[in-house]
Amino acid sequence: MLDLLKAYSLQEVVVFGIMLTFAVKGILETIKYFENTYQNKFNHDYEQKTHNEEINESIQECKARCEEAKIRGELLDTKIDTLSTDLNNRLELIEGTVKQLILSDMHDIKAWIIEKHHYFMEKGEIDDFSMDVINHRFEDYKKEDGNSFVEDLVKELRELHKQAFSNKR
Repeated sequence: MLDLLKAYSLQEVVVFGIMLTFAVKGILETIKYFENTYQNKFNHDYEQKTHNEEINESIQECKARCEEAKIRGELLDTKIDTLSTDLNNRLELIEGTVKQLILSDMHDIKAWIIEKHHYFMEKGEIDDFSMDVINHRFEDYKKEDGNSFVEDLVKELRELHKQAFSNKR
């Protein structure tokens, strides 16, 4: 170091020291700059990785929910099919019952008209009120697909002599 002081003046040594200080400071700032840049890059990469992981977790949750919804949908389809089959069976039963009731009603109307036919034919006359009731019942009978036998009976009743309605028996 003594040689250094002999070879250079005090001014040159001070200038050299100051330059060395600035050079070290520049090197340190450069190192800090690269360190910050690397840190920012690392943080950005870490944040991106974390964000991607969160997105992947959300995707997995959505897939799981979709799978659950699919299973629920299949269960609902099965239940709907079962209910539909049950409903169709009940409808068929109701249709059969209604057809039987219509047939039974048709037979009741037929028997009633035959009874009234015998009564009024024996009497030889019919009142307007009774004829009106017979006509209404006959219309119901026709709607229930009754046959022409009863139609012939009603025609005979319509041809009878008309009498005034009386409440006396």
